[in-house]
Amino acid sequence: MKTVVRRFRIIKTQFLPASGIPYKDTPEEYLKNKDRLLCMYRHMRMIRLFDAKSFSLQRQGRAGTNASTEGEEGYAVGYAAAMTDHEKVIGAKHIHVPHYRQNAAMLWLDEDDKEAALMRILLYWGGSELGNLAAKNRPDDHPMCVPIGTQVGLAQGRAFALKIRKEKRAVVCICGDGATSTGDFNTGINFAGALKVPLVVIVSNNQYAISVPRERQTAAETFAQKGIAAGIHSEQVDGNDVLAVYHVVYQALERAVKNSEPSLIEAITYRLGAHTTADDPTKYREDAEVAAAREKDPLLRMRRLIDHLGIWDEAKESAYCAWAKERIEEAVKRYENYVKGNPLTLSQLYDHQVASPHYTQIRERELLLAYQKAVAEGEKT
Repeated sequence: MKTVVRRFRIIKTQFLPASGIPYKDTPEEYLKNKDRLLCMYRHMRMIRLFDAKSFSLQRQGRAGTNASTEGEEGYAVGYAAAMTDHEKVIGAKHIHVPHYRQNAAMLWLDEDDKEAALMRILLYWGGSELGNLAAKNRPDDHPMCVPIGTQVGLAQGRAFALKIRKEKRAVVCICGDGATSTGDFNTGINFAGALKVPLVVIVSNNQYAISVPRERQTAAETFAQKGIAAGIHSEQVDGNDVLAVYHVVYQALERAVKNSEPSLIEAITYRLGAHTTADDPTKYREDAEVAAAREKDPLLRMRRLIDHLGIWDEAKESAYCAWAKERIEEAVKRYENYVKGNPLTLSQLYDHQVASPHYTQIRERELLLAYQKAVAEGEKT
């Protein structure tokens, strides 16, 4: 005899189609909050402009390799806005554990000084760990994580600590779709489910793990369903729909804080730009595919919404872009002045890793500096 033991399903949330005309079930409060809508759009626009500037700086040799955020601003601003709004309700800061493509979210979360936030991003990609310093208003946030998937285990540990300490806040961890194939990811979400910790894991499904397309990464129909095996709440969201992302992440934060319930959210989006400035995406995807994805661009979708609501026009767009470019240029100036006055050194590989270095790190640093000195003296002779 065979019986059905359990059935599972994955729900996908979307409020804004590519046209920008909201569906009827879009919460009215989201559309009435004009200030938040405009703030979301402005942040998305600024990071898109910054992305273009960063690319130009790298090509000129004035900045390091960096990861493009083009096409992924929607989900990043959506979850960051949900975090800050929920923080106002609980009176505490959530803990942000980002991966390396989170410029848009980090810009939103740094509530004090946008130019400083942009400068830190340039510093980080320029090779200085000082760029990983958390914003002054968010001392508990983690630095951007480049190794694939390792941050999920760290985030689970932070969330478990919050539970032990009975702190009413959550950890929000971001990873790419490629991370879901790693052991760190699966171990992290498994422990999150078993220990029932206040963790929200957002998987940015941008269709490519560098050059490996989504269909070659896994036979699973969704990345969200991987959370079902871990026994945690799992769902999909249109990652190009900033309002839908805001909605599902806010709900996940409520579950995390009230019930210590973990969640896995797959945000479906598309990486319009290159993986990094060292990548050539024309080697592994067709122009027609990218052109089709541009019709679903989150920035374009949000612009269509605010145009539809009558709260934006070309004059406002031009004025804002001019203002944003000035802020970006000021951030670049601050970055270049800092680097000029504080040239990068090999010792910085160790100086900003941990608060209390292990003796092996101290010894490695000494050996490295001794080798550097020997090479320099050899060049002189």
